Amino acid sequence: MDSLVQLITLACLLVAWHFITLARKTSKRSKGASEPPVEYGWIPFIGMGLNYILDTKRTLDKMNKKYGDCFTLYMGGQRVTFIMDHASFAGIWKNKDNLTFEGLAEEMLAKATNHRVAPGHYHAMITLERKALNLANVTATARSFQSHLFKVLKSAMPVHPGLYQFTSELFFHSSIKAFYGEVIDPSQLFDDFRKFDKTHWKLSSKAAQTLMMKITNNLLSQVPTLQSGLTPSIFHERLPARALNDFLLIFIGANSNTIAANYWALFFILSDKDAATAVRSELESIKYNSPKLSISETIRMRSSSQSTRLAEKNCEFTLQKTGKVFSVRKGDTVILDGSKDLFDEAVWETPRQFNYKHFLENDVRKLPFSPFGGGISLCPGRILARMEITIFVAEMMREFDVTLENVTKDSFEPDMARFAFGFLEPKNEVKFSLKRRDVEV
Repeated sequence: MDSLVQLITLACLLVAWHFITLARKTSKRSKGASEPPVEYGWIPFIGMGLNYILDTKRTLDKMNKKYGDCFTLYMGGQRVTFIMDHASFAGIWKNKDNLTFEGLAEEMLAKATNHRVAPGHYHAMITLERKALNLANVTATARSFQSHLFKVLKSAMPVHPGLYQFTSELFFHSSIKAFYGEVIDPSQLFDDFRKFDKTHWKLSSKAAQTLMMKITNNLLSQVPTLQSGLTPSIFHERLPARALNDFLLIFIGANSNTIAANYWALFFILSDKDAATAVRSELESIKYNSPKLSISETIRMRSSSQSTRLAEKNCEFTLQKTGKVFSVRKGDTVILDGSKDLFDEAVWETPRQFNYKHFLENDVRKLPFSPFGGGISLCPGRILARMEITIFVAEMMREFDVTLENVTKDSFEPDMARFAFGFLEPKNEVKFSLKRRDVEV
């Protein structure tokens, strides 16, 4: 009997090994001479997918060290090519006939809202959004944000023990009123927003879709005209509920990133004596040069966005640093990841340390720095986001003396769970105290 069991076990192992070998051979076939090196992993079909999901940053760093600035990971039956040479990004973004974004964006919208998205929807939506976010409207929205923030700062605010929770709530309240008007009650939306913010990057999760629907319905009940208004001056035409859903998703995604960036900007400035002194000295100036430089440095330190494209046909591209020419196959996904260059010792004086002078002493146009994407996926709200963060930091430091308490090395540590999906949140809360410049809060 024992011998029979051993024979059956051995037969099962041989059959399993046969299918594993067959699957690996199938996945590796037809590799062209100019294609990037491929890492298949050891699990058939899944490939490197599990490694990438569990620790994205570590996986990319390991592959970059092994293969250089261009490599392909086989994940879930799909080939995903990563390009980590920032100098090559512009060429990829310009190659919009071969490497597209619209279909990927529509798939993301469909998952996030649990609605079918028709082809061409993203192009129509982004065109409307860019039209809305012209300079005049952005300036008006930023002023509205400043007005609402000013009201809150002058009131008897509830002070949370943690700086991230405190700044998140203040920013969200001011931002959503600036976008949708005085009729909005932010307190009904903030808790659900924070829950959604923890899950939205898992766009296919049921929890994220349920929260999205709840927030949308809550907002619709507060905006009876169904007028999606960043402010009344931005949208004058009525829009269908579906458009409001899309713009709400954009608002939530934008605030998710902006709130995290806003926190880190304030935290880094307060924890850096030179930066804090420079910012306070300019509070009465309309230029706000030091806050702007500090925000750029914050973005460098804590942004982790990737830019994704889909190969519509077989095509080639050139790595600018090395001059090597690589090809990708039709149907492959191409991801641009610039995280490595943001910490390059050859570019930045103190790459692992906050230093707002990085952007004072260098021409930003020559730096490996494009946190808002490029081409068709260039973030249309990037100017408004910078304006709002500058306003928030300036008004907080103008109105209060903010003291960080018990700051340690752990206080600077980001939560890497959302790496590749936007700005990183802090891993640990930081206690703080506020003292109004004339009255203690």
